[in-house]
Amino acid sequence: MKKQELKVGILFSLTGTTSITEIGQYQACLLAIRHINDRGGINGKMLIPIVEDAGSDPEITYQKAEKMVIRDQVTAIIGCYTAACRKSVIPILEKHNILLFYPTINEGGEQHPNIFYSNSTPNQQLIDFIPWLLHNVGTSFYLLGSDYIYPREINKIIRRLVQENGGSIYGEHYVPLGSQYFHKQLNEIRSTNPDIIFSTLVGDSTINYYQQHEELGLPQAIASNVTGETEIEAINPNGKIDYYSCFSYFNSIDTAQNRKFLMEFKRLYGTDTVSSVMESAYNSVFLLAEALKKSSSPKTESIRQALAGLSFEAPQGKIMVDHINQHVWLNSRIGKVNAAGQFTIIWESDQIISPIPFLEIESSSRNNQENMVLTGENLENKIILHLPFFSELNENLKRHPILISYFDLITDAFEGLTNGQQDSLLIIKNGEICYLNQNALMLKKRKAKLVESVLQELTFEIGNKTEWILRRDDKEESFEINIKRKNSLYFVYFKSLPRPLHRYSFNKRSNITTYDLIGSNELFLKSVQLARTAANIQANTLLLGESGTGKELFARAIHNESPRKHKPFIAVNCAAIPKELINSELFGYVDGAFTGAKKGGSPGKFEIANGGTLFLDEIGDMPIELQSSLLRTLQEKEVVRIGGHQSIPLDVRIIAATNKNLSQEIAFNGSFRSDLFYRLNVFTIELAPLRLRIDDISALCSYYLYEFKGLTGQEKVLSKETLSILKQYNWPGNIRELCNAIERASYLSGPSVIILPEHLPQEIIEYSKRPVLNQNDSFNLSIKSIHDIKEINYETERDFYLNALMNNRGNISKTAKELGISRTTLYKKLKDYQIQT
Repeated sequence: MKKQELKVGILFSLTGTTSITEIGQYQACLLAIRHINDRGGINGKMLIPIVEDAGSDPEITYQKAEKMVIRDQVTAIIGCYTAACRKSVIPILEKHNILLFYPTINEGGEQHPNIFYSNSTPNQQLIDFIPWLLHNVGTSFYLLGSDYIYPREINKIIRRLVQENGGSIYGEHYVPLGSQYFHKQLNEIRSTNPDIIFSTLVGDSTINYYQQHEELGLPQAIASNVTGETEIEAINPNGKIDYYSCFSYFNSIDTAQNRKFLMEFKRLYGTDTVSSVMESAYNSVFLLAEALKKSSSPKTESIRQALAGLSFEAPQGKIMVDHINQHVWLNSRIGKVNAAGQFTIIWESDQIISPIPFLEIESSSRNNQENMVLTGENLENKIILHLPFFSELNENLKRHPILISYFDLITDAFEGLTNGQQDSLLIIKNGEICYLNQNALMLKKRKAKLVESVLQELTFEIGNKTEWILRRDDKEESFEINIKRKNSLYFVYFKSLPRPLHRYSFNKRSNITTYDLIGSNELFLKSVQLARTAANIQANTLLLGESGTGKELFARAIHNESPRKHKPFIAVNCAAIPKELINSELFGYVDGAFTGAKKGGSPGKFEIANGGTLFLDEIGDMPIELQSSLLRTLQEKEVVRIGGHQSIPLDVRIIAATNKNLSQEIAFNGSFRSDLFYRLNVFTIELAPLRLRIDDISALCSYYLYEFKGLTGQEKVLSKETLSILKQYNWPGNIRELCNAIERASYLSGPSVIILPEHLPQEIIEYSKRPVLNQNDSFNLSIKSIHDIKEINYETERDFYLNALMNNRGNISKTAKELGISRTTLYKKLKDYQIQT
């Protein structure tokens, strides 16, 4: 980095579904940088914007943020629009200790030391907005939002506020990002006839819904806390519908500061359509600049300290960074769209409002009819309630000198309280216990050896990991242990699992939950955590993994922990159904639809699964000509039987699974529709192959031997040599192959209690005797694992993959199997070494 410049990352979506909003944020950042540089920069140093397109995709956002930090060496990042994108970059921020300025309204419940939240928290928008709507517009609401974190969290607060203020919720519905058609929701609105549609739709979906609402002539007013000037301009309202929004900023604010800002924006970009998130992006650059001017260095710690309490005269008026929680004090304003397509401000707060990231709505007492909402006193009361905890913690920490700010300590400690009092919490410093809550104290007395073994592992833990999960069990109990590292402190949470692990039967897998899934490998436990998250949302879920990794078990576990658990779980193997029958299997048919059709017709799998979950296994093998029918059903949430004309509404949660890299199938083979992929790929869980879970082989073998004992009545154990050979194998068939190998060995061992190497399949024994490939070996030698290749130089490795591919006549599946790697890994290697297939 040149001494006379400071690089700033500008990370917004310039393409994709949310680009309609984020392009304006990007433009506002560039305007702010121009203004700062025109005034002499930061102590003589110019701000240099490093711009990247987030592509409306959390994964791309992560990659671009990583590039900005590592390659471009930016001082800080300003960007992200959706909560999913914001959360996706947190690992980068933590690993490299970089600040993100997040200029979009947020859902609350988060206070991360590497993020400054420069737009409104829920209390700054909703505490006044919802009661105002109930008093002035109507008392019944229909909640409609895009299906991701922010709308769901915000609607929880809205629902509570509406109910606490005497209103009613008539419906709540979420649609995938980018949805264009709203027939089902519009019909439901017609039938329920609420007074207000409260929209948390974002991006293109906002435009499509508002326009369809107008075209149908629906009378309901639409209120929103996310729809601003840029969206209203794109909607081009006809003036017949009342539109209300609540923000800290509208471009109709009539002050000299705002008029100057709009004039400069129009001179540069040809428009004065500026929304709250755009103004907040502009403010974020200035907050960073003012902090840099005050800082002794451009390092993160210095910037963070300089930001605390910093105030700035923004286009909306004075704003101020909170001294503690890294959110901003802002005004609240309610606007109504006028005939000119602008917002007329019809209410505003008397002064700037303090941000409360962790908002709670207190229920009204039965004896008190007054509605109670959260003020700062509630948070203060909670802190006062737990003052003994803080006193005890601080007293204990005096014996352990630490380089940690008071803010970080309070945040981390308070997190220990709010993460669930049922968990046993230990705080560790330099291998010693600084604090135990009451549950942890009892656990330590009952399970001293277990706790001690976990604490010993912390002593040997190295690397940059800030959070990881362990599973430990003894004869009586099983525990999931979540470890979080903040600075030099370890926060260790012991959670007792609801029942002992590994006790579901082969014949009772329909009742499986994530607590029954076997393994303690870190990659596996991350997948389990994602599965639990998936169980609590309704979004389509895509399971990725090689054959035999347990995709159907994960799908069943997600269903069994979801609100749909009492409804059907229907599994369909798309690769096993003949091409000619798959339409009728999925969508059903009416009487006389085709020769041989069952009299009276038959429902398809979608209808049978209605209310529950439809598991589409091997979705990558579905014929491409049938994918359009599936796409339509997913979009419209209705099905038409073959030969019929009547639409049948559906309420089905889709979980799809494949062992293929669908992105590669789209790019290289053209065998999968990209629009169907994006419809399915809302929430992705990747299952690790068994060769990356070697530490789980012992537990899996124990489980299978236990099950076979129930079938044969014979107890078996593996010899140490047998287990060692199993751990050396690369398991191309994954867990399914391991199960078959153990079953075969169990039978071949006859009356013997011990399973010896000779009882294993021959290919497993031979594999353990194979030589490891080194740089001078022939290309015909087999590879033990992908890690053995990494030491070979670029040209040699490229030749290796090229020869392997040629030996298998370009067949990806055969080549991957021969090498003992997944198709996904092979595709990546071919791309890395520029090998065309």
